[in-house]
Amino acid sequence: MKPTLVKCATGLGPYKAKGREFERTLELRISPDQHANVRLRVDNIESRIIHEFSPIVLDLLELASYLYVADTSIPRGCHDPFGDAWYRTIHIVIPVREASCWKRVQKPLEELLTFLSGDAQITLDFQPYTGKPPSGQTYIDFPETDAGYKGANTVVLFSGGIDSLAGASQEISVGMVPLLVSHRSAAMRVATQSSLVRQLQAGDPTKVYALNMWVNRMGRGQADVNQRLRSFLYLSLAFAIAQQLRVENILYCENGISSFNLPLAADRIGSRSTRTTNPRVLCTFEALMNQVLQTQISLHNPFLFLSKADVMARIVAVGNGNLIGSAVTCARTIRAKRGTPNCGTCYQCIMRRFASEQRNLQHYDPVRVYAKDIFTDELTEGEERSNPVQWVRFHEKVVDLVDDQFEVEFPETVDFYDFLPGDKPESLRSIFALYRRNAQEVLAVLQEKQANYFRQFLSGELPPHCLLSLIGQRRHLEEPIQPYAVRIAGIAEVALRRAFAATPPESETALQDQLEVIFEAAGDKLHREYPTLVFSIVKTKPDFSTTCGKLFIETKLLKDSRRRAALLDAMLADKEKYSAAGAAVLFLVYQSAAYIADPTELTDKITGEHVFCKVIG
Repeated sequence: MKPTLVKCATGLGPYKAKGREFERTLELRISPDQHANVRLRVDNIESRIIHEFSPIVLDLLELASYLYVADTSIPRGCHDPFGDAWYRTIHIVIPVREASCWKRVQKPLEELLTFLSGDAQITLDFQPYTGKPPSGQTYIDFPETDAGYKGANTVVLFSGGIDSLAGASQEISVGMVPLLVSHRSAAMRVATQSSLVRQLQAGDPTKVYALNMWVNRMGRGQADVNQRLRSFLYLSLAFAIAQQLRVENILYCENGISSFNLPLAADRIGSRSTRTTNPRVLCTFEALMNQVLQTQISLHNPFLFLSKADVMARIVAVGNGNLIGSAVTCARTIRAKRGTPNCGTCYQCIMRRFASEQRNLQHYDPVRVYAKDIFTDELTEGEERSNPVQWVRFHEKVVDLVDDQFEVEFPETVDFYDFLPGDKPESLRSIFALYRRNAQEVLAVLQEKQANYFRQFLSGELPPHCLLSLIGQRRHLEEPIQPYAVRIAGIAEVALRRAFAATPPESETALQDQLEVIFEAAGDKLHREYPTLVFSIVKTKPDFSTTCGKLFIETKLLKDSRRRAALLDAMLADKEKYSAAGAAVLFLVYQSAAYIADPTELTDKITGEHVFCKVIG
């Protein structure tokens, strides 16, 4: 896919990218005039601080705002389980006041943004401002009376969720005076955050302070709701404020299960697994910002080796258990309803619900704050059912893994290994121990729930598609088709590239012969040229099929660029035949040369629900 050009037009002169072609151009303007389409505003800030903002800090706030809005304005491919269409290529040209400083950190900054977003590549082009740049006062909404932040001695990133609430509570309990920094893109969480701050202050506004940053795209909705670069925005504001207050400590609080975020299923790859508090992100950001701002600020996640249940228990331990029910964890706040701010079925809600049960905190975290009780409510087809079932399947898998098996099962540990604190092998063992302990507790909760609702399950009173019923049907033991197709395609891609590295296959039969050997070696029991199907009056057979008959695999060989149209026609015909048979289909397209330069052009035309396509070669 061709890259997207993002022109941050405020203060930018005429721009031409030499030798590059772009699929689309996105123009963003942050200046406060009638043509602006990016809002940047900081509330509740002391006027003294903004007057002292240096040019490099203003550059940082603008850069972070543009990145956040660009990230949410450029769509990803939604129907590609292999992640290829999710990987965007983005080139951002942005005016800055201190161009020479930013160019010195350009490469490591691009690498950080690319890793954090999960994209193919994000590149930056820093250009000097033309004309007079906006002043800091432009972005500030001064309160009627400056509250001041005298005494604030730590900065805590505050989303209004469980983990950030625990971080703020813990700091207050040990006599620290935190400044809570929040990002707001919509009014949805404003009431939650404000209410929690008031309760944390307990009538004493000098006990904890709050600062809110509004950044959002004006005039249209989000094209991508994943917000992978939101944490860069959060952290940028935190470093800017910490520098001005001469605070040397910033806390970004997130439990270890979420921070390391080992994928629950094979299809949660690339940008589908968030890296918000991944140790690599925090360590790299800390080093870059200290270089840019010439500071020695420490960025720390105190909950890196704790589970969600551990974090919730800490809130209770410091006397703030009554605030747990008011915290909003849900990833789907755009669908939130008054009274039930948590959907109950996204991964964040599922983790919180199990954690609450693990520590018997239902009194503080009642079921009524969730739109659905995953254990006993009917779950609709799709993610509502698959998410909790995957959650159980994942923990049933990891509960008995030994350390060596963890490293093989989750190669993602390579991403953060070099950034672990202290003795790295010991830290890695601590991570595996954390996952095993959490898995044991998750399965214990499920066992207790099954015992408590055994009579209802036996009598048929439980809905057929609540989690307890689905587990009773052994649905957690069934490998779902999409992750299975992803795994099969991954095995095929690696092995075929090796097998035909020197000489491409002469025919589709030769390709199938090699795949048969590959699948047998991988332990996948697939039938070749089975079953025979009748479509209209024509008989047909898939090249391979699973034993259960839920997935058909079709191989295609492309040896001539002139055959691309015929290839697409054949795949569309197969798609219709196999869909009529009620099976999913995986197309494995091997090209002996780069006849399909952009695989998404083909996959976008062929893929859909239960139809997958992987271009190899």
